[in-house]
Amino acid sequence: MLNIDNDIQRFKDICKGRIRDELKRYVSSGELIGQQGGKPVSVPIRRIGIPRLRHGKNPQGVGQGDGGE
Repeated sequence: MLNIDNDIQRFKDICKGRIRDELKRYVSSGELIGQQGGKPVSVPIRRIGIPRLRHGKNPQGVGQGDGGE
């Protein structure tokens, strides 16, 4: 393997680990309760809460202070 191949593989390993760690922040769990044969059954469900951006006007400015016209 060339040096560049080692670097590329190391970069991919770092990204994979970082993505896996960051994904844990957005994964939440819940459960679905149903019945099977008259017995209550709980089924765990994992969800990913994707961050959303809100569009529109910001009444307080853009973080640059009070500003002027």
